[in-house]
Amino acid sequence: MSKKSNNRAWTDYAQIDFTDGSGGYMSATVSAARVETKTVGFKWGLNAANNSKVCGYWHNYPGTKACVTIHS
Repeated sequence: MSKKSNNRAWTDYAQIDFTDGSGGYMSATVSAARVETKTVGFKWGLNAANNSKVCGYWHNYPGTKACVTIHS
């Protein structure tokens, strides 16, 4: 996930959640200057059931979730 500074400094962390409430993961805290883009990648060994849904977002902006359905 990437987040661009829009003329202000920020501190946040990326998060992914299983929408069934079974858990989630978060990145380390990331800070950026006023005109900087930060990217956080996830490389976890996630085990998700077929047809489960996972959403990723920046913690301070939970309304901007990107979700995927797992097909195994």
